[in-house]
Amino acid sequence: MMVAARIFLPLVLWAVAQPVAGASAEEEVVELLKADVVAKVDQLQKVSRRCEQAKRQGQVSLENLAALALSREQLIAAVGYLSLRNDYLCTQQARRELSFALAAFESVRQDYDYPPSESGLVQQELLYPSARYYELGVHYARLPSEAREQAQAVVGSRPFELMPVLNAIPPPD
Repeated sequence: MMVAARIFLPLVLWAVAQPVAGASAEEEVVELLKADVVAKVDQLQKVSRRCEQAKRQGQVSLENLAALALSREQLIAAVGYLSLRNDYLCTQQARRELSFALAAFESVRQDYDYPPSESGLVQQELLYPSARYYELGVHYARLPSEAREQAQAVVGSRPFELMPVLNAIPPPD
């Protein structure tokens, strides 16, 4: 999320900062909504930084993971999905608020017959999970419910660094 935020958040700010033409009341409304988008971008950046810090401090019990009755592939799918899910959960509220602010901004621009800003693609890339996230979710959902519950209990809902956990999973025999 932080890499995407560093790349796309400035683009969101640029896209909504494009000048608008029209009546003064219209301009005031657009400027008000633009300011809300900027505030929500700032809020998302702050939340993302806190989540990255929490991720560095997050711990997953490797012993408890090893005790799960899962194949290596199942364990990788579970840990991978839960890691991404926890990352998204950490920033979910801030992403929702920014998504709403951007949608309101675009809706009003459309009401005023302004050309759309260029925030649509940025919004998609920044705010919504990738196809890979959902693919991992499908693999995770295929695990037996007991295995999912056990993996969830071990991993929890806090962000954590994925690579050290994956590197600790023993290679296949």
